Amino acid sequence: MGLFKLQTPRLALTIAFLSLIVCMFVVAIVSIPLGLDPYKQDYIGLLSSQIISSVVIFGGAVMISVVPMYGNIKRIQGNRPASAPSFLLAIMIILACEPLTEWAYYVNSMIVDTFDLHSIVKAEENVSEFTAKLIDFSSPTRIISTILVIVVLPAILEEAYFRGIVQKGMCKVLNNQNNILAVLLSAAIFSLVHGETAMFLPRMILGIVLGALYVRTHNIWTCITAHAANNLIAVITIAIADTTVLEALQNQPAENPGPLYPILSLIGTSLLLMFIRLTHTHNTSKKISERIRKSIDNDLFE
Repeated sequence: MGLFKLQTPRLALTIAFLSLIVCMFVVAIVSIPLGLDPYKQDYIGLLSSQIISSVVIFGGAVMISVVPMYGNIKRIQGNRPASAPSFLLAIMIILACEPLTEWAYYVNSMIVDTFDLHSIVKAEENVSEFTAKLIDFSSPTRIISTILVIVVLPAILEEAYFRGIVQKGMCKVLNNQNNILAVLLSAAIFSLVHGETAMFLPRMILGIVLGALYVRTHNIWTCITAHAANNLIAVITIAIADTTVLEALQNQPAENPGPLYPILSLIGTSLLLMFIRLTHTHNTSKKISERIRKSIDNDLFE
């Protein structure tokens, strides 16, 4: 597999972008002939459409891009092992940045008002309605299917593509000299691809946090854990709110959360990202030391 790895990062990144466009085009073309119109289906049909779309678009893009980028699909996981504290801290980071994303939603709404983008937001409401229809907690089976399809599957496939392929590719193009720019660009693309103008800045903030997490840990599974935690929070929020509440929130302008909570959120998120790097580095060094010790012991007893 390594023989097919491209030596030019720019070409590998171009293939990654083109593969996503092609996969999105394929889904759009085959949806209608196969009867995958999400707005004319029952719950099972909606679930099937979501699975097919996620797997084909992001899973397909990953499978096409991973060989030119890495030469081996296993390398997409990252070059450092994950640890239990890293997963817990990843979830804490998502919780810590919630006030920051709320502030970003307020700023986003102000931009929509300033540039009169309400017609675009109105046209994109079907995306939110489609997701809400998939969230069904009426039975244990549907709870499990909701969590797998809305929480887990997108987290795995999207992180593999946006962090494992796009962000990593941008870092290579920039010769690892400007990871901040790579994080910002990949986060912007992450938000754009989701196609929700009303949620562009909040989702970009999420992308930045996930990108920073990947830079700090060099392990895709910590990003997947954080992404899944974010999805779970959104699912639970929608599940416990009735339709009238959701409609009221959509019709009301976003409230200004004030400067205190976003600033505290930014500080808390930053500190947790610093701490997760220290924890991750300590655990990695410990594992390496154990491997060296075992290797020495084996040599002595041979």
